[in-house]
Amino acid sequence: MIELVFVVAILGILAAIAIPRLSNIKDGGEINKTADNLNILIHDVKQFYLMQKDFASSVDLDNMTNVDLQPAFGFKSGEVNKNYAFDTSGAECIVVSYVPFDEEFAKPAHLKFFKGKKGVDSEVCKELYKHPFVKKVLNSQFSYQEIVGQDKASGEFIYETSQSNLGEMLLEK
Repeated sequence: MIELVFVVAILGILAAIAIPRLSNIKDGGEINKTADNLNILIHDVKQFYLMQKDFASSVDLDNMTNVDLQPAFGFKSGEVNKNYAFDTSGAECIVVSYVPFDEEFAKPAHLKFFKGKKGVDSEVCKELYKHPFVKKVLNSQFSYQEIVGQDKASGEFIYETSQSNLGEMLLEK
């Protein structure tokens, strides 16, 4: 009987050690999958953009890639230019949206990446944000010639070099 108690105790100790490690392996796989999907999405959208040369303002990211994207928290399926989320172990760690060309300021069409709202404080999201590629995407920026005014005499636009916000990625390159 005592031997059986020892066997059960040893099995309990081994399970206490193994289960958290298995969970970490699963989360690591989800993080890599999300980073890969992010890379695939960027590649697919850039290829779509190069083929089309321009986007209509109603273009939906769903039509540009095969990456499984879900409407972000607070958005409904079918909304145009909605935000899409990458599901990472049930958390909405990263959200992406397509931003069309802004004629008023001459800001080029781009993708906007930002941290999601649902589950963003989870451990898996914190680890995802440390991934080198994800860091690069969330910190990406581009320069562009912004229209800041118009010359009254000639009617020509006046441009100034501007920097995009963090997490904005140009589609042309």
